[in-house]
Amino acid sequence: MPDHLSQRIAQLRELVQQGLHEENLDRAVREYSSLAQDSRHVLVFFTLKNVFKELSQAFSFGSVMPA
Repeated sequence: MPDHLSQRIAQLRELVQQGLHEENLDRAVREYSSLAQDSRHVLVFFTLKNVFKELSQAFSFGSVMPA
């Protein structure tokens, strides 16, 4: 994988380690969407974008209680 994509993925790992609160989830959704467009691994990043989007929606509707 090209260095610039590896760096963006590393930043996403750091984001997840900071905590999966609504703001970080929304940032992850935007970044995964961008990665899906910039990478040949479209399906992987598209899937991750949708997982994080569903988590973000669950937080916003109160379906998930933060730790």
